[in-house]
Amino acid sequence: MTIQVLRETHNCPQSIQDCLTALGGKNPFGEPIFRAVWGWNRLTLIYGKWQLADMHGNVTGEHEEWARVPLYTPPHFDPNRWYIERWRSAEDFFGSPEAWLQSADGNPTMPFNSRGEYDHYFTVQTPGAEFVQLTRAIAAEAVRRFHAKCAESRGDKQALKNETLHQEDKSYDSYADTVLSDTNQFQGKIHVYQ
Repeated sequence: MTIQVLRETHNCPQSIQDCLTALGGKNPFGEPIFRAVWGWNRLTLIYGKWQLADMHGNVTGEHEEWARVPLYTPPHFDPNRWYIERWRSAEDFFGSPEAWLQSADGNPTMPFNSRGEYDHYFTVQTPGAEFVQLTRAIAAEAVRRFHAKCAESRGDKQALKNETLHQEDKSYDSYADTVLSDTNQFQGKIHVYQ
């Protein structure tokens, strides 16, 4: 008797994907920047050593190869959830192909993808990690929060830039006051440029 293990799979409803695409836009390849995937559906290609087993589960050896395996697995993820992923460019996700190989000592566990990669952005569940069904409203809110966070980050960067410029102005003013003071290099004499 053979036992076959089945994974529950679901496809994202088109209306929800259309909502994600309308709010999030498309990448340079015409693909949506945001997408929703069911945990068990999301596979990733990795390289590793895999154990071989007989039909009773006894290990009979091992081999190395590339294999597609579920990305969202315990203990960090529940594969029975919806996930919203965000596309990232190859440079943003991997760096350069040379840096990618160097960081993995020439033996990457995942291939370099020149088209970029989708990365986990949001898990659709309650704060207590209970299942929640994916809806258009949830998908739209996830993208809105991303854009709000980016706008806040841009605002923080602008505020930091403004503060830096203000400090530089104060520093220069202090320097100028010192240089032009009556007690400094002009030995108390008034100096006028003509």
